[in-house]
Amino acid sequence: MQTNLTDLAIQRLKSDKQTRVMDTQLKGFGVLVSQSTKTFIVIKGKQRKLTTLGRYPAVSLKTARSDAKRILADESTSTASKTLLEASTAFLAFKKGHTKPTTLAKYTYYLEKLSFRGRINDLTKKEITDASQFFNGKPRAQNAYFVVIKTFLNWCYTEELIDRHPLFKSRKPNTEKSRDRVLSDEEIKKIWTATDFKPYGYLVRLLLLTGARKMEVRNLTTDGTYITFKDTK
Repeated sequence: MQTNLTDLAIQRLKSDKQTRVMDTQLKGFGVLVSQSTKTFIVIKGKQRKLTTLGRYPAVSLKTARSDAKRILADESTSTASKTLLEASTAFLAFKKGHTKPTTLAKYTYYLEKLSFRGRINDLTKKEITDASQFFNGKPRAQNAYFVVIKTFLNWCYTEELIDRHPLFKSRKPNTEKSRDRVLSDEEIKKIWTATDFKPYGYLVRLLLLTGARKMEVRNLTTDGTYITFKDTK
């Protein structure tokens, strides 16, 4: 379980059995919650060594977090030295086995826009935001860039390639308006008349009839009687 550990959050934590609640702000720092006690902990290293820092509230959150930073700073790992290119290459390789080709292509495209050349652990929100200027004037593309970078960083955090998340709690930079344009009856009639041919004309007709997405229609299957749509939204 993970949460942003604040005094209020810790006070609200309850559990009938011993439960670890890890901080989303400081990798490896957390609190061990039981029925009657709440104990600050640090977990570090490949061996996942656990160190207790004292019980709350006798030990304050501020003190425990400071002690945790000192303990975690004593450890140097090879993963922390990975460059952005090395980390993104590993991420794309991981996604390749269970991600649609179109999604993988999107990940690759937007990651290439982040031209940071340092260690992945040194990447800041400023570098990410600066790179997003490439999509100025294209709010949807700029939002898609932030979503991809955040997905990538979520993976890096899980894989312990970074010990802090530059986009934690960050929102998309642009508010997207829902499309309200609909086809008139006359426009629908013209499209239907112009698409009486196989295979692409019928593909357009299926899009018109079902409201499905283009790739959803392209990937459908049929046994001659029934059409089956897969992975639809």
